[in-house]
Amino acid sequence: RVVKTGGLDRASFVLWSDHYDAGESEWTVRIDKQTGVIFVGCMVEPYAPQSGFARNLATPAWMIGSYGYVCRTGPNGQMSLTDHAKEQIGDPTVGALAFASGSMIRMRLDRDQGLLEFQVDGKPAFKLGGVDARARPFLNIAFEGDAASLLHGDQSDSVPASAQESFGGEVQAAAALTQEELLRLRAEADDFWN
Repeated sequence: RVVKTGGLDRASFVLWSDHYDAGESEWTVRIDKQTGVIFVGCMVEPYAPQSGFARNLATPAWMIGSYGYVCRTGPNGQMSLTDHAKEQIGDPTVGALAFASGSMIRMRLDRDQGLLEFQVDGKPAFKLGGVDARARPFLNIAFEGDAASLLHGDQSDSVPASAQESFGGEVQAAAALTQEELLRLRAEADDFWN
């Protein structure tokens, strides 16, 4: 389990899994608590910058954000792939790819084909192409107290002990937003990032 500590100004990265040049790997991440922005995806190391939002990486990365934004990054900046992903799942609505506390995100990396597949909460999967075989899975968490757990992965996959923090009890997300307010915020985020 990974729990974010520190302030918003220092979004944190956690990477796991060994480096492989070929084959497939699959991971399932459960979002235990999400009150701020979380990105889940795969990136190539070394990565820069070392802190901040994943969507601002200058190194190759492929990801989905908690507000439903899908992109790839690299030396030329970020490229939105949200519409491409929505086409694949057959749902063009605002927030179609968003995830929240309790969500399950499955990623499958096919290094031989250069494909990274995402599936959010059992919805239809979508694939991103051009993925570097050396990419490793990551979490990028911005808000203090937000947390995620790796539920399934390759035998060699483990989150470094230095990134884990355990505490008693279950984490319960609390939000003072109505469903209507949440949809409005997601629509504003979609407009902003697309």
